[in-house]
Amino acid sequence: MDCTRQLNNTAASECPEQMDVIKVPILFDDKAEIEYTGSTDSALTTWIQTAIHAATKLTRAFPYPVAFELEDQNEDPKFQTSNIGVTAYAGEGAKGFVHTYYQDMQLLPKLAAANGLTVKVLLVDQKKQVWGLATTNGYSPVEMMATSYNGKHKTNEVPSMMTKFDYINPEDYNNLRMLGTLTSSITSLKGLADVTLENVGIATAPKIKLFIDGTDVTSRYSTLLAKKEAWLYNGTNPASNPVYSSTDVAFTTWGTTAAAGVLKLVDPAVLHALTVPVNNIEGTPLTLA
Repeated sequence: MDCTRQLNNTAASECPEQMDVIKVPILFDDKAEIEYTGSTDSALTTWIQTAIHAATKLTRAFPYPVAFELEDQNEDPKFQTSNIGVTAYAGEGAKGFVHTYYQDMQLLPKLAAANGLTVKVLLVDQKKQVWGLATTNGYSPVEMMATSYNGKHKTNEVPSMMTKFDYINPEDYNNLRMLGTLTSSITSLKGLADVTLENVGIATAPKIKLFIDGTDVTSRYSTLLAKKEAWLYNGTNPASNPVYSSTDVAFTTWGTTAAAGVLKLVDPAVLHALTVPVNNIEGTPLTLA
């Protein structure tokens, strides 16, 4: 028993915070030191988008899909009754929820990579309010465990997949505070797509195509990536802008290229910071030989 504990004053808050249905959890690596110290909704929105496009995965934000269904799995507080009939508070019950998404068999293994791990999570509700824990200087994500799996197939129901989120410390559920409200839509919270480069030309005259999950997306980026600042060849920007060929549906005319080298997109943070941003992609290096 804590004999130093005292009651708190119980006047209602001047501006009560009320959480709505959680639509998008945003995950961070548990090893990352994440803290938001801004004070405006615009600053919060920018901070989250910058985190989504961080150069390294250690500090990157990973928004999960927008859920179409939520199942609350919060348990009631625990009480213990002695053999003489005395009942005492024994702590908070487990806290958590299950999100259901439209099934995406390519995405599921990527989500399931977090299974069994402790992660840090910011919660975005359907009113675009962002929730975390208050710190001395700002706010931080809450520690949770995320477990992703396929839903059961049922006749006349949409194929689905699910993620179960469990609070590591159930007390954190009562201590959630609002960081602010997004100024952009919830659907703007998109994770990065892995872009694979393929050379359909030769090493000294490459013709580069872009693929996401096996789908040719080169034409989608025909203008956005037709700039040398978006590319690295052997660690530096090419001498001139690549030219998109609608005939080849590929990027060509790279300026200086050697018989061998490594071509890649610049990291997501640089792409995001371009004058005309290129968002939500991360490229894998391609060796030209």
